[in-house]
Amino acid sequence: KKLRSALVDFENCWCEAWHRSFSVTLESVSSTLLVSDKVNGRIFVNFDPNILVLVKEAKYLSRLGLLVPNNIKLILVREKCFQKSRALLASFIDAYEDVKGSR
Repeated sequence: KKLRSALVDFENCWCEAWHRSFSVTLESVSSTLLVSDKVNGRIFVNFDPNILVLVKEAKYLSRLGLLVPNNIKLILVREKCFQKSRALLASFIDAYEDVKGSR
């Protein structure tokens, strides 16, 4: 009984900490995707890799039957869109840099 109680307490504590930690990552979802480096003027994709970590963790929590907040569920639905957009923007920037460098 004590072990079960300890495991349930740990699970609840971990889930609460996870819920608090994802708020920082959610802020990055609404940040600007293309950013210019002020020093050298190069453009880069401003994509927080923690978004993908958040998605992966939310999938696992959902599979375990644990509560996943609605705003995270929306990100789960758009996961492929995020990844595709990041890849397209990165290839766009590479092509832009190639054209810019060929002058």
